[in-house]
This record gives sequence, structure tokens and C-alpha cells, in this order.
Amino acid sequence: MKLLKVIIRILCFALVVGLVLTGVFFRDNSVSKFAFSSDSFLPPYSQQLHRSSPDGFEQVASSGFIELYFNKTTSEIAVRELSQDYWWYAMPQGGRQSMLTATVVGENGAYFLNSQDNSVAFGAWEYSLSDSGVSVKYLLTPEKDTQLTDEGIAFEVTLNVNLKDGSLFADCLVRKACDNDKCALSSLAILPGLCSVTNPGEDDFLLIPDGCGGAIYPALCSEEKAFEAKVYGNDYSVSSSSSADAVMGAFGVKSGDSAIAVIIDSGEEIASINAFCNRNSVSNIYADFEIYDCKQNKNIYISSNPYCDSISLCCKFLSGDNATYSEIASSCREQFIRNGSLPSTDVTAQENVPLFLTLTGSYKSSAWSPVNVKYTTYSQALDILTRVKSKGIDNVTVRYCGAMKNNSPSFASALGSKKDFRDLCDFAYSQNISLFMDADILSYTSFFGKFDFSAVKAMDKSTAFSVADNSPDTVADNSVKLRFRRSADISSFVADLIKKETDSNIAGYCIGDGEYLVSDYSANNVARGQMKKEISAQLPALANAGGVMVDKGNMYMLKNSATVINIPMATHYDECEYYVAIPFVQSVLHGRVTVAGTPINTVEDMKSATLQCIEYGVCPSFTTVYDRKNQKNTVVFDDLLNSLVDCYSVAADALFGLESERITAHEKLEEGVYLTTYGDTAMIYVNYNDAPTTVSGVTVPAQSYIRID
Repeated sequence: MKLLKVIIRILCFALVVGLVLTGVFFRDNSVSKFAFSSDSFLPPYSQQLHRSSPDGFEQVASSGFIELYFNKTTSEIAVRELSQDYWWYAMPQGGRQSMLTATVVGENGAYFLNSQDNSVAFGAWEYSLSDSGVSVKYLLTPEKDTQLTDEGIAFEVTLNVNLKDGSLFADCLVRKACDNDKCALSSLAILPGLCSVTNPGEDDFLLIPDGCGGAIYPALCSEEKAFEAKVYGNDYSVSSSSSADAVMGAFGVKSGDSAIAVIIDSGEEIASINAFCNRNSVSNIYADFEIYDCKQNKNIYISSNPYCDSISLCCKFLSGDNATYSEIASSCREQFIRNGSLPSTDVTAQENVPLFLTLTGSYKSSAWSPVNVKYTTYSQALDILTRVKSKGIDNVTVRYCGAMKNNSPSFASALGSKKDFRDLCDFAYSQNISLFMDADILSYTSFFGKFDFSAVKAMDKSTAFSVADNSPDTVADNSVKLRFRRSADISSFVADLIKKETDSNIAGYCIGDGEYLVSDYSANNVARGQMKKEISAQLPALANAGGVMVDKGNMYMLKNSATVINIPMATHYDECEYYVAIPFVQSVLHGRVTVAGTPINTVEDMKSATLQCIEYGVCPSFTTVYDRKNQKNTVVFDDLLNSLVDCYSVAADALFGLESERITAHEKLEEGVYLTTYGDTAMIYVNYNDAPTTVSGVTVPAQSYIRID
């Protein structure tokens, strides 16, 4: 009996102590925190294997059809998609085992750090839980006992993962945790392993925004291949390296009957989309962010300000019949509307499908040449429009390139008199032809070249430049070096454009350098994100004064733009068995912005190019000049007119009435045969083959299409 009393007293004492400790640890009812000391034991992460079941995970939040789980030992998160009972792990077995990875540049070179080896394994991390998710703070250091001095390297990275409205949102903040001013965290990838495919099936894919969009099928790739798409292209103030360009920050993955659509909600201008494909290992896709500009040659250059205040991702989970690249595009479209990147209303329906026609006026063979090469004068442009209208084409939108003096809002007198220009404008206005003058907001050719002190400077204070074809639309080969306007000069240049527009009947301006975005080191280190804000801030005023058309259409320009032209119709990387071009970008934009593809007559097979316009749902586009000057027959108007009319008629009949509809599905039915679906409105079958093909009871003529309403 005495022994029993002693045991009871011990148990009661233990219970009291436990209650006291519990009250201390959970004194904040909404958030619990736990920090690991540097003495905590954790084996090297490379030795830890991913679990096939969620052992070690605890549910921390739920929203809609997804649940968020957290592992308090490894800091790993996992998402359970309920309808398929599918688990997405941030660190899948055999994959890139880290919640985040970082590259740090210092005097002695680059350090590649990650959350697991350089924080969790060192016990230098802590977390806090909330009703919606988890916040994890990592101290990234190259060595376990790094001293936080002017010689040490240490960065504090806080990763917040929360569920809201059935989606996962992840954002990240970076702070330097040392006094070393000769190091910088140059790049950061968050949740690089979440969008992964293990043991891929033949229908599993990675979706990368390369050009029009690429679907990568890991099951068909026998060795590791790497792909990269830089959002908004290169920053020529930092690097001139070449890679695939992406007009939007979005990507996706499909594994089994589940898929994820990822939208970069903020910081897309500093992001690259990276994909790794190999059927014999884990294939994955993720966004890597260039937090600070860094450049190393003989010296190290580090920008004084980060590119942006924060970076954030939105992940939408799809399942079953919705696990397709078309539904990934729809999810991206929805989020772009929510975050204000796309207009909130549909495109206004028109009586006829628009024909987009690019005219090239004149250009100089070089910035310092006194000679203007004239291709289409004002009176010749008037003749072109008159003849196009006479063919019964009633909806024409014209982009007039090379009709403005270099680096000036004044129109080029070399193309004719003021009366000639007024006659052109008056005719276009009276015939309901939308005439847009080409204007480059950011770039220009400079007579002074590298000695142009008014241009944007690179990190090493040299004059930033890009090598480009000065003749738009490949009318002639003429490579020149473009310079860039400083951020402080952009608003005044646009103000002059608006003032000039009020003196004419033009419909508005086409931003001809929509593919460029650079940081500015000429004065106060204006980061690329700040330059993006400066350019996009000018568009509402341009739109209110008339209309805005954007060439190649970076996403941040589209909310206030009526039209985007020259949307890529191909990928940068060559197509092959495992890498296939798809209309991902077109599917995101269709119905919210009027979209035109690259000019049909710049493709060798114009008939196939016309069919691709129908397949991708974009308006037909052509480029032309009046004077021959040894140019290709396909761009000289006299030789082009009949083909233009024929191709336009085919595309206009196929796409009539669909401009405001959403593309809900696109699929390859068999070799050379594709089906594009517009909600409940229409299904369009396209056959590129030389013989008729019957699929699903529908016979599609050779090199033609069938539309079923």
C-alpha cells in the first residue's frame, strides 16, 4: 500500500510539472514556437530518406481540398490533395532535398547553401505554427560555428507557408545576419522539390513557360536534361547571357491524376524557371530568384539594394480530369486576374476577327549613319490600307514601325510631309482602321554608343546595351546595339508621346520594346523590379489618351493594354519526343487580351502557320513593306496581298466569335491532329497532315480544320 501511495505521489508531481511546462510553452494560444540549439543532434541530411508514408508529419492547416503537414524534425512540409489522396512532398525521396537553396557570392567565390545541410543540420533554425500554416526561420551559414562578423557569411531566411482559399501561398524574406559587406545572397529558390515527378507515367509532365509554352515528359527522357526560362528575358545591366525567355512567371507539373499550377505572385521579374528531366530519377521544376545583383570578373560587384521587397508563390492543386496543362493555364489565368496582372473583364466581342498588319517605314543602317533606308512612306502606307480594305477585310489593326525619329516623339519627315501623314491618319480613322505608331519606351539606338552618359549603366558602370535587329520584323538583317533610358527619363518621354498623340487621329502606340526590362545603375541603383513599376505606371496614361498595343507582351504590361502581338508561337528549345510546344501562354491570355501571333508570312509554310493560328486561337498577323529593295517576296506587299487575303479568310472563319471565350482544353489526338475547345461554345479540329484524318468520328480534311459549335 505504501508503495502504491509513493507511485501515486510521483505521478501527481509529474502531472503538475507537465501542466506547468505546457502552460509556459503554449502561453500564446494562437502560435507555438520552437527553436533548435546548435547542439541538437541531427544526422547529415543526405543520409535521411524520404518516407513513403507521412510518418513524422503533423497536420497544421487545411483549406478546401488540401491539407498542410509539417515535420518538426526536418522542417519539411507536405501537402495532401484530398480528392485523390495524393501527397506532394517538398523534399521527395531522391530529389533535391531542401526546403530552400541559396547561392552566396563572396570575395572567394560562390557558396551553395541550403536549408537542410546549412541550417537544419547545424540546428540553426526555428519555426512557429498558426491556424493557416507555418513560418520557418533558417540561418544559412557555410560552417556550423560561423562567427557573425565582418568576415563571416550568414543570412537569415524566413519562409512562410500558408493555406488560403484552397491554395498554398509561400513567401520569403531575406536578411543579412553578418557585418560582411563583401558578400551577398545572389539567388534563392524556395520549395524547389515540391513540383516533382517520381517514377513518371507517360502522361506526367513539367510545364515551362518557354516561348509559347513547353510540356516536358520525363518518362520519355532517358538522361538528365536541364531547361531554363528567364522571366522577362535577360537583364542587360547585369548579364548578356542567352536563355529562353518567358513572358510570364508561371509553371506547372502533373504526376498521376494530380497537378500543381504555380504562379509567381511577386518578384517574377527576378525569377528564372528551372526544370530538370530524367525518367531514371526525380524530375522537377521550380523558380530561382536573383535576390541581389552580383557580378564577378576581376572584382566583385554587389548592388546596394535587393531587387524586390519579397518573393511569393501561389500553388493551386488540381486533380482528376482537371490535371491537364489546359487547366493549369486556367488556374494561372484566374490568379493573374486576382493579383491584377490581367484585366478583370473579357475582351469585347467584335463583328469580325482582326487582321494585324505591321508596316516598316524607315530605319538607319546604324545609329551614326546619315542615311535613312525607306521601305514604306506615308503615302505608300495609305495605298496598302486602301487595297486591303478593297479586298473586303473590315477589321484591320496596323502597327507602323520606323515612323518616328530615333529617340524622339516626332514623326519621321523622311517618310513624307505632314499632309501625307494627316491623310493616312484620316483615312484610317474614317475606315475604322486602328493605326498604332511604334514607340520604344525603354530602348533606343544611340549616336554616342558607349559614351552615352544619359543611358542606363551596368553594374560596372559601363553603358548597358543589347544587340538587336534594328529593322523590326526581320525585313532586313541589321544588328545594332540598343541603349536604355534611365528610369528618371521614362515618364517625361511618355508625356511627350501623349502630347503628340492628341495632335493626330492615331489609335495609340505600340510599345515595340515590350521584351526588355533592365535594372539601372546610372544613379541610385534602380532595381529591375523598380524599373518594372516605372514602366507599368506609364501605361494607364497612355491607355487613357488612346490605346496601347504591346509587342511580345511581358505580363506586367498587359492590364492596361488592348492588344498583344508577336506572342511566341514556338519554343526556344528544340522540340523532340519529350519536349513539346503547347499553347500555354495563349491559353492564359485568351479572352482577356486580344492576342496575335508572330507574322504568318515570316514562316516558310504559310498554310501551316495559318493552321497554327487556328489551333492556338490567335489572330492572324502579317508584316509587309512597300518598296522591294531586294527583300523577300513574302514581305513585299505586291507579292503578299493575295496570300494575305487567303490566309486571313481561313483564320477569320475558324475563329469568328471566339475572341472573348476561354480556351478550356487543348490536346493532341494523334500525329498531326489537334483539338482546341472553347468552353461550351466550339471545338476546333486541326489537321496538318497531307491526307484526311478521322478521329472520334470526325473527318478533318488534309491541311485544314473542322469547327463544331
